[in-house]
Amino acid sequence: MQFDLTNIYIFCNSHFKRIAGLCRAYDIGKYSGSGFGAADKDPENMKQDGSKRQTVDKELNQIRKAKTAARKKRSVCLAWSMAVLALPGCISGCVRQTDTSEKLRDLEFTVLDKESVPSELSQVIEEKKEEPFQLSYGDQGVLYIAEGYGGQPTSGYSVEVNSLYETGSSVCIHTSLMGPEKGEETEETVTYPYVVVQLEYIEKDVIFN
Repeated sequence: MQFDLTNIYIFCNSHFKRIAGLCRAYDIGKYSGSGFGAADKDPENMKQDGSKRQTVDKELNQIRKAKTAARKKRSVCLAWSMAVLALPGCISGCVRQTDTSEKLRDLEFTVLDKESVPSELSQVIEEKKEEPFQLSYGDQGVLYIAEGYGGQPTSGYSVEVNSLYETGSSVCIHTSLMGPEKGEETEETVTYPYVVVQLEYIEKDVIFN
C-alpha cells in the first residue's frame, strides 16, 4: 500500500507565495490608506476587498483540507505497516551475525531451485540481488532462509551451504561463495549467485555466520 503525498505538497507549496502576497497587500493597504485599507472610503475598493478576502479564505481552506487528508493517509499507512509486521509470513533481513550458544542439533533442509521459491520471497530477492543480502521467511509451518553474494563478474558462481543447525536461541546457517571450477568455461556476464533453503519452521532468530 503506497500513498503519494508529493502532489499534496506541490499543491500546498504552489499556493503559498500567492497567499503570502495577498496577505502582504492587505497589511500594506490597511496601514497606508490604499489597496485593501481604502475599502472603507471607496465602495468599489470595498467590493474588491471582500472578493480578495474570499479568495484568500478559499485557498487557505483548500490547504487545510489537503493537510488533513495527508495526515489521515499517513495514519492509515502507518497502521497498515504495523499490521503487516504483526502477520506471519513476513520477510525479514537478519541483523545478528554471531551466536555463541551451544549447538543442539543439525537441521535437515532442502536447497530450492528458483522455480520452487515462494513468489513473495522471489520478488524480494530480485529487488536485492545486486548487493549481498540475508533474508528469512516463515510461512505455513515452513522456514525459508536465503543468502546472496551480490553481483559477480562471470557465470560459474554458486553458493554452498556448509552448515545449518539449531542452538538454544537461534537457527544458524553458514554458507560460502564458490567460484568457477578450474578449466570451466564461463561467460563474461554479471551473475547474482544466491541460495534458498527450506526447512521446518522454528520460531527463533536466524543467524548468518
